[in-house]
Amino acid sequence: MATRWHLSLRGWVQSFRAWLGDPQAENLVNLQVFVDFRPVAGALSLEPRERVVDSIRGVTAALSYMARSCTRFVVPLGPFRSLRARGGRLDIKTGLVVPMVCAARVLALTAGSRARNTFLRLRAAAEAGLLAREDAGAAEEAFAFGLRLRLEHQLREVLRRLDATLREGVLVVHGGHVDLPLLQRAYADHQMPWPRTPVVDTMRLLQRLEHRLRWLSGSPIPRSIPLDLTEARQHLGLPPYPRHDAGSDAVATAELFIALAARLGARTVKDLVRWGGFS
Repeated sequence: MATRWHLSLRGWVQSFRAWLGDPQAENLVNLQVFVDFRPVAGALSLEPRERVVDSIRGVTAALSYMARSCTRFVVPLGPFRSLRARGGRLDIKTGLVVPMVCAARVLALTAGSRARNTFLRLRAAAEAGLLAREDAGAAEEAFAFGLRLRLEHQLREVLRRLDATLREGVLVVHGGHVDLPLLQRAYADHQMPWPRTPVVDTMRLLQRLEHRLRWLSGSPIPRSIPLDLTEARQHLGLPPYPRHDAGSDAVATAELFIALAARLGARTVKDLVRWGGFS
């Protein structure tokens, strides 16, 4: 995708016009995906592309095909408007979230709205008279409900996998006073017992290292060891890493943990739990 869809602004405008000229099959898929483009960074004006997207409002064939594609999804409704599982499974994404995103997109394009957010698109449709305000409000409520169900399910699955891992090892954190309460609350919210897993806080290991250096020198060391993750890594000679990214933070903390274990001369994990334990 990084090569096939790496186009200039002019290239994107030409592609949209071609898709609108024959809005079927792959062209229809491309329209539905790329019409949701939004700027992330940079100063390039996307107004030429936006004007092409605005023109979809007048292309009845494109809107018709896009609307028809939204009806391919089967909403899992049972008796009395309850959600119904099939084969023991309930697909919230395909049965609720995706068709609502699809329908809101078509309605917003018909209304001439440039909104990308599904909630804003539903409101734009109501303002244009394409939806009754009561229906738009109900749609927003149903969409929010579907998103919430999906997120709760995903979180539960993450917690189950995390729980299995925690019961077999040691949890390493950087700043347990922040991370642990959040994690324990997630466990409590999902009625899961908190595992009796040893927790090692690299902040406490840094403090242990500083204390040892002061004791060995017999006097205050010139500069205290920073507790900030980035600065602590730099202090110990570790390479820089992208900040404010969960995956990168985890790897950065693990590398810091290994470096501290070596600096402190830890022989066993129990040593590290004793020096950096957090409860």
